[in-house]
Amino acid sequence: METARHTATPPNPASQPPVERLRPRIVLIFALVGVAPLVLGVFISLVISVWIAKTNNGAIQQSMAGAIGELLDQEWQTTIADLRWETTILGQAGGAEGERTAIFQLLQHDCAACQAAWLIDSNGSVVQRSGRALPAPLLTAAARAALARGEASISADLPAEAPASTVILAMPIRSDVDHTGALLVQLDLQRLGEPILQAVRPTSQGYGYVVDSNGHLIISPHPDRVPPGRDVSSIALVRAALQGQQRVLASYTYVGLLALPVDGMWYRIPSTGWYVLVEAPPAITDADNWYLVLVQIGLILLAGLAAVLLGRYLAATITHPIEHLQQGVTRLQSGSWNDPVVVQRRDELGQLADAFNAMAQELQEKQAALIARREELALVNDELQLALHAAQAANQLKSEFVATVSHELRTPLTSVLGYTDMLRLGVYGHLTDGLQNAIAQISDSSEHLLRLINDLLDFAKIEAGQQTLHEDCLALSDLIAEVVRICAPQAQRKNLTLRTDIDRTLPAKVYIDQLRLRQILLNLVANAIKFTDQGTITLRARRAEASGTNNTWEPANLVIEVEDTGIGIAPEDQDLIFEAFRQIDKSFSRSRAGTGLGLAISRHLVTLMGGSTSLASQIGRGSIFTITLPLKPAPSDSGEVSISSRNVSLYM
Repeated sequence: METARHTATPPNPASQPPVERLRPRIVLIFALVGVAPLVLGVFISLVISVWIAKTNNGAIQQSMAGAIGELLDQEWQTTIADLRWETTILGQAGGAEGERTAIFQLLQHDCAACQAAWLIDSNGSVVQRSGRALPAPLLTAAARAALARGEASISADLPAEAPASTVILAMPIRSDVDHTGALLVQLDLQRLGEPILQAVRPTSQGYGYVVDSNGHLIISPHPDRVPPGRDVSSIALVRAALQGQQRVLASYTYVGLLALPVDGMWYRIPSTGWYVLVEAPPAITDADNWYLVLVQIGLILLAGLAAVLLGRYLAATITHPIEHLQQGVTRLQSGSWNDPVVVQRRDELGQLADAFNAMAQELQEKQAALIARREELALVNDELQLALHAAQAANQLKSEFVATVSHELRTPLTSVLGYTDMLRLGVYGHLTDGLQNAIAQISDSSEHLLRLINDLLDFAKIEAGQQTLHEDCLALSDLIAEVVRICAPQAQRKNLTLRTDIDRTLPAKVYIDQLRLRQILLNLVANAIKFTDQGTITLRARRAEASGTNNTWEPANLVIEVEDTGIGIAPEDQDLIFEAFRQIDKSFSRSRAGTGLGLAISRHLVTLMGGSTSLASQIGRGSIFTITLPLKPAPSDSGEVSISSRNVSLYM
């Protein structure tokens, strides 16, 4: 037996979504899983290292600031002590000019920070000067008062030519007898403190500087870049020192004296009230910390590379068998059933490949069976098609036969009805009462037979699709009156009351197919009379007003109801009575006669006219047949109807 093959149409590449590979995802996931903990550990280690470095850096800066402050205080106290010794010698020398000159020369030699000196007598006049030829400074009142008390002071008006980093130190000169004058010395604080700042530095990039109690720079680490005398109180550390705060709040990093991000600490010199400030770049910028960061980044890169390589190897062990399976699926789609998937593994992927091969074999067998079954179904379908065509041809012949027979039967029946009418009218002579009754029975039976034939003819036309509508203008009240007049004899024979109720709001004339509406009403009223033994039959016509919802609008409709007080219809039978040749109780219907076509024809005609049919009934209480048709008033109609045509009428 030839192997059945299934040829699948290849998919259009343009309509397919982009292909996503599994291997890059596995590699990425493995790399992330392997590297992420290392990166997290390195980050935490780096944060801890930076925090420790910041803490250590702060302690180092604090100790450096204290050391610089103590060295400056010692240098200042040493300078004061030397100047006191000089003033003591000057007081002992008295008025000897040679001794004063020698002492001035010794002062110039021993005091490296002294730029100029003035010897002032008790009257305030300059007796002698040394150093640069600057005018003698004017002593303030506070300085003179301190000299009178025998105290040294740093209060004097500097000459305009004096550098910003200089101060005037006023030292009293006393002899063994009384106050003999004062020694004024101009000290260069930059020269006094710069060697100390250069000798004691927190780091290779750190520096220190000194400000006074007003925030003015008096000793600069780089006089060429930041000259002394500048107001630096806007620097965060200077502001914190002046306010007594140990550190800069919030983040410790701020913009320092040299306009660089720095951390810093400060120390106050008690003897002078000056502030020593030490600043250094943040700990992370130190060379040691950068070395640690680079080492850790290198470890991350090496670990990432190792994770990627290992991930590629592991991904290959997973994706290669899956790719073989994918190729097998592609071969199955192309119709190649005899090419199994080969995966040389004994794990889950190998088991999956074996299951796939078994599935492919089973699909091949089922495909062959399906093809054979399809061929059988094709043969059966051909036979069913032939049977359907034969049934349709037989049905067509049946409809044509019924129509032909109906036409052939109507002609003699019409003649019979004509002759019976002539006999009843006495055209052929006087008839006895017995003959009159016989002629009446013949006429009724002929009319009943004619109605049955007409129903068969209408049903044949319905099946053939030959029913058409012919709308014209008619008075609805006249049509209803005609239907009642035709059906009144049947109602009178059963002592039934035939009642009409016409709505006054209906237009007098409407456009509708008069013949079809007359046929529908005759069927409904005759059916109601047939299944009612006592009571009333009501033929009611009314208007259903227009209604609208969000997006729809229903026009006004004509509603006609036929209500009886007959035997009623069970709920389970209410849909069956509208089917052709269906009667709910054949034994009971035989006593009423009929073919079971009247209601089926009526529903079809109502549907053809664009309407609907409904039924409401209860066993033992009667039924209400309702038809709803589009209401099309005649344009020339005034919209009103005479009162006489709208009154309720009774026919006994």
